[in-house]
Amino acid sequence: MLFSVCIPVYNTSKYLEECLESVLRQTEKDYEIVLIDDGSTDDCPRICDRYAENYSNIRVIHKENEGLLMARRRGFKEAKGDYFVCIDSDDFFYDSDALKKIKCMIEQKNADLLIYEYICGSDKSYYNQTNRRISLFDMPNGYVFQNENKEKLYHKLLLGKDLNAIFVKVVSRNLMDWDEDYNKWKNELVNSLGEDLLQSLPILDAAKKVVYLKEPLYFYRWNGESISRNINPEYYYSYRAIYKRTDEYLNKWGFDNDSVSQIKQKRINMILNVLLAEIRDKKKWLEVLDSVADDEFFQELWKERNVSKISTYYQLAGNLIIKKHFLTLQIVKQSVKILSGVKKRIFKRSL
Repeated sequence: MLFSVCIPVYNTSKYLEECLESVLRQTEKDYEIVLIDDGSTDDCPRICDRYAENYSNIRVIHKENEGLLMARRRGFKEAKGDYFVCIDSDDFFYDSDALKKIKCMIEQKNADLLIYEYICGSDKSYYNQTNRRISLFDMPNGYVFQNENKEKLYHKLLLGKDLNAIFVKVVSRNLMDWDEDYNKWKNELVNSLGEDLLQSLPILDAAKKVVYLKEPLYFYRWNGESISRNINPEYYYSYRAIYKRTDEYLNKWGFDNDSVSQIKQKRINMILNVLLAEIRDKKKWLEVLDSVADDEFFQELWKERNVSKISTYYQLAGNLIIKKHFLTLQIVKQSVKILSGVKKRIFKRSL
């Protein structure tokens, strides 16, 4: 079997059938669908079972809820195909020839990893002002990354964001780090945030020949209910786990000092973004801030910051967190929120 299409499922009954139908419409038929129901409490288990009963190439795994990371790992473990294709259950294949095009490119280039483009939006119509095509590289269709020029992939992965997603990658089973125990990250990744980057690191590292398919084959639904859309201050712990893991590859991949500095600056911005987001549970927020202030990881990261590359607001907020001046931080946050609102009203009146 050529492809295993692995689909983790959790409470997405509104979109699941559309996702499955987009795979079943594929003109390339050498594939299986592996559905991993991660303890869904809506109609997803019944939808999964119904499709498995009607199609011999669909298998369902019902398991207790452990989060997206462990659902994906279970799917990979159960998969029988030579290549793994990942689809999130609220997304879908945009192109009915997607698997056919992937197969042709892999065979033509003898690649063990393929990367393709996607559409990001809220409306499944391609030509829509709210949708945008995500072009990952300024490279021609069929461009091959190998040997020294794999550095472009490493920099895109760690300094960008669009290559993080596991769904843009078609992965040979030979690249999988089967001996790695991902259970150790299960509890550190809050809501499985960053699980795709965590899994992409060893895949890109092991790949010998990576080919770029410069076509949008996948539709990523900008879902307001998605775990990646709802900011939580506890995401700090996810970032910390991912960044510590990433450091192992920074050394291995030989990033220069300037690139490392850029990566660390990006980390500061990402962390402060979640720590300063609007939240309802003030008690939990203060508990997280207190933990962050005492955390050696954050302390060292803050010492190494480039002051010229950080906003005045983030500079002030970071110092207040380090000093545990949380009441002052709340006042600063509220002041910034009020000023931002005033600016928006002035801008609207000027139009």
